[in-house]
Amino acid sequence: MKLFLLTYDRSRKTPLRIQEFDPGQYAEANRVMLAEEQAHPDFEVVLLEAPSRAHLQRTHSRYFEDLTGFLQPA
Repeated sequence: MKLFLLTYDRSRKTPLRIQEFDPGQYAEANRVMLAEEQAHPDFEVVLLEAPSRAHLQRTHSRYFEDLTGFLQPA
């Protein structure tokens, strides 16, 4: 399983960034998540665990509406 840190702009309803971390990088992912949350009040920042980006796109599709071409099945 991988960790995926997603930053989503609520006001624009667009994804801003997706970062992938190995499970051993949980502390680093949390550090980055906190920094992203403090960057702007309209940002939604979530840390999710999934086997692949393609799986994440299926289970959390609203975050990826503008990234469909970027998130190809692994």
